[in-house]
Amino acid sequence: MLAPAGAILPLATPESGTANSETLELRAYAGADGEFTLAEEHDDERWAFTRFTLRGPELRIHPVDGERASVPAVRRYDVVLCGFTDVIAVEV
Repeated sequence: MLAPAGAILPLATPESGTANSETLELRAYAGADGEFTLAEEHDDERWAFTRFTLRGPELRIHPVDGERASVPAVRRYDVVLCGFTDVIAVEV
């Protein structure tokens, strides 16, 4: 997979099919600031938006905006930091 510096890619697990997944792999690519907004719904046009931002060394997952019922009540993120060097700590 090729991705530009600053890209943020949320990837659903193969098990989720077309459903809004309870687990997302979140890939963040070093080298520039970036932003991505994930839009989700359940075929009912009730949209939820989750924004991800990368500013320098900080990757932030923002609270859901919109229809919260369109996303799982609990979601796990498997974060993969691509191209980051000298990572000495991760804070949640």
